[in-house]
This record gives sequence, structure tokens and C-alpha cells, in this order.
Amino acid sequence: MKSDLNFRILKDGSITDMHDLGIWVESFHIFSPNITREKLQVAGHPGAYLLESNEEERQVSISMQVEADSLKAFDDLKHRIYELFFSREAFVITRDLTPDRKIKVLQEGDYDIDQITTEDGKFQINLTMLDPYLYGDEEEAVFSEDTLPLYYEGTAPTYPIFEIEVLEDITHLDMIKSLEDELEFMRIGRPPIASEEEYERETLVLHDSCSTLNGWTQAGAVDNGYVDGNFMVEGNRFTPELFGAAQEPYKWQGPSIKRSIGKALSSYKIDVLVELVNVAKGTGMMEVYLLDADNNVIAKIGVEDIWRTMDKIQAKFQLGNVGEDRYQDYREPAYPWGWNNFKGLLRLWSHDHYEGGKRRIRPYFAMIEPDGTHNWVSSSDLYIGPPGKYDNPVTQVQLASRIWAPTNTKADMYFDDLKVYEINPAPVEGVHWLARAGDKIVIDTKEEDILLNGESIKKERSLGSEFFSLDPGLNMLVQYPQQSVRTKIFYEPAYR
Repeated sequence: MKSDLNFRILKDGSITDMHDLGIWVESFHIFSPNITREKLQVAGHPGAYLLESNEEERQVSISMQVEADSLKAFDDLKHRIYELFFSREAFVITRDLTPDRKIKVLQEGDYDIDQITTEDGKFQINLTMLDPYLYGDEEEAVFSEDTLPLYYEGTAPTYPIFEIEVLEDITHLDMIKSLEDELEFMRIGRPPIASEEEYERETLVLHDSCSTLNGWTQAGAVDNGYVDGNFMVEGNRFTPELFGAAQEPYKWQGPSIKRSIGKALSSYKIDVLVELVNVAKGTGMMEVYLLDADNNVIAKIGVEDIWRTMDKIQAKFQLGNVGEDRYQDYREPAYPWGWNNFKGLLRLWSHDHYEGGKRRIRPYFAMIEPDGTHNWVSSSDLYIGPPGKYDNPVTQVQLASRIWAPTNTKADMYFDDLKVYEINPAPVEGVHWLARAGDKIVIDTKEEDILLNGESIKKERSLGSEFFSLDPGLNMLVQYPQQSVRTKIFYEPAYR
């Protein structure tokens, strides 16, 4: 027999049913909304003026009985319960009584399981709802003719996700919620005035899908190491086939290839998709060099696992040839092992369209999730320097994969895709394209982020924009420019 108050815990990708654990749910209470008020009392006036109301966290109280077959089984179940309710992040509970509602909770403080017999016990646990709402199953709606009258049946505000397919090139996107007495909106980019020219900020000048080695030649040198071995194509991507016999004195060695960009670029962006599988594999170093016509290193980016007794990947950024005059920086993610088995993007911007000709150079490193979202992003390093330094036009791109020569183990390394763009100067009166036909924009109002093809462009949000919610009742949504985008909206109904 199962308790009518039985519930399930959704945590770390798994679902645990209390009944299946041998737990009888005696009571399950979700406390009322917790409202705090800020008031102002004025001398000579009765009562007070209400300044602000806030919905604070709510409490959940649950009483349960525990049954086991033996004292040992009881003790095992006790610690299983401790582990189940402990979490560093909020976890989800769904009740059999209301399977279409879920709450997000955390344990705070301690509790004990009172042992009634050697095999039975009972306990009460108090949980905290940091988010004070109950949520229903996700719903979706589609804009028609750039409008969406959406009747929202929840009883509390909810924050939606807009998934937007770009049909035509746009310089801005407006998402508007019309209310009776006010207007809430999100604007990304900006619309051009009549006298302004719409321009392309970046022009693709080279795209190599890494599916053939045609057009690539052997490189002559790498930094602090040896060029040896060769690349091959495997699964439509470059991977090292041989690294060569270890040379002395020992250094990092492996194959390296280069090719012409096809144009001398003073201002550029390079995107390289790579994969470095290092966990339980061994050392591995992946590098992308940008060279001038005389084979001088203008810039370099890469990822590497260089440790003998641990699995950890760091990213690196260098300007100039090896020597006293070079600039270099090394990066790790916020969590030291967050880049392990790195599959993502290496990027470098470099342009002189900044503050009277000064050169501005920024590297960018990010893991790319299966849905295209950029994760574990590092892009805080920024070099700003005077003209004449690290700004020779780049004409070649070079790829290198290396290992520490004396070791027998090595990481798996793959170059998946390479794109080089020319960064165009802005016209005197101009506004750049925000997105091109075929791009995808996601506005996540709950996480307060905006993604373009998986990459955050929150900085493009204009002044006065806000991540607005859906309110109970009718929400009239409108998008601009007209007939330029196709939008779906996803939301979880929220209830008090």
C-alpha cells in the first residue's frame, strides 16, 4: 500500500520514489506564501504607507515513517535518506497527489531519524523553497504574424524562454509585452536611422572544414619544441597520426601544418573548433598560430594538458615570437577540471579600429554543449597596445598537436573546423548586423541571458530593456522587425 502523500525526488538526473525505499509519508505541508512588507509611518497620519512587498522563501515540512528488514538495513536506509536530501543545489519534488506540480527545495539545518524499534523509525524534515512557486509542466506557444496573444493560466509570474529563428538579416530585435498601463520590452541591437548604412562587422575569408589536407603544407617550426610526425584525416577532422621518435633534449613534439589565409589581414577574428580528450589518456597540446608573410608568430591560442600525474586542461594565449618581447597568458576555468575532455571553441579577435588606432586583442575559450550553448567560458583577458606591436598583417594559419616526447601515453586531439574573418571598420554613419538569416537567438528571461548561436550576446541589450515575466491572464506579445523572425516561447506555469 502506498501513502496518498507519497512523493518523488528528481536529483542528479535520477528519480527516487519514497514508497520504493520503504518510506511511508505521514504528512506533507507546503507553508503559505511568505510576504514581507516595507512600510513608512508618518507622524500625524494613522497607520502606515506601503512602500514595497516581497515574496520571500517558503517552507515545506514532511513527516515520514521508515521501515526496514533488519537493524543493518535500517542503518543503511538512514544514511541513504541523509544522502538523498542533501544537495548543494535545489532539487525537485513531485507529489503523487499533484503530479502536474513540482517544487524546488533545499535542506537547511539537521534532523534525526528516531528509531522506534530495531527496524522502524520516524522523522520530520523541513525544506526551504528558495523559489517560492510551484511549477507545472512546460508549455509552448508560437508567434503568428509577429504577435502572440497568450492567456497565461498560472497564478504567479513566470519567466519564459524565447527561441527565435532569424529569417532575414537584422540589426535589432524587439520583444514587447503590452500591458494596460505600461510597456515592458527587450531590445537587442538597435534599428538604423534613415541616413545610416547597415554593414557587416565581420567577413568570412577562409573556411576549412578539416576534411582534407589538400592546401596544407608542413610547418617549419613550433614554439619550444620539435615538428615531427604527421596529421591524417579521421572522421572528417584532422588528428595526429604520428609524433615521431623522442628527440633529445626532450621537448614537446608532434606534427604541425600550415596554409595561406588567402588575404593579408590587419584586423581579424579566428574561430577553431577542437577536441582534446585527456582524462585517463595522457598529455596533449593543441595550438593555433597566426603568422605573417615572413613566418613570424603574430599570435597563438591553444589548449593543453601538460601535467604528469593529473588530468587538467588549461588554455593559453600568446602574442609575438618566443623571447623577452612576447606577451602571454594562461587560463583555467572557474573549476580547475572544468575543461577536461575539452570539446569547444578557440577564438581570437584582433583589430585596430579602437581608440585612435590602438590594437585590441582578446582570446575566447569555451566548451560547446550538444545543443550549441557555450559553457565554461573564459574571455576576460584583454590586450590593448599601441600601433606597431603585434600588428603585422597575418597571412597564414598554422595548426600543431604535440605531446611530451618521452611518455608513451597521449591525449586524443582533433581539429574540427577553422574559420577566419576580416573585421571591417565601421562607416561614419552605420549600424552593424545583429544576426543573419539562419542564425538562432535565445532570450532566457529567468537566467537573464541572451544567446546568439549558443554564445552570450547580453552586451547587445539596449538601455531600458528588461527580462520581463508573463503575468497571470492575457499577455499581448509583439516582435519587431516584422516578418524577419520566427519565434517559439516556452514557459513553466507558476502557482502560489
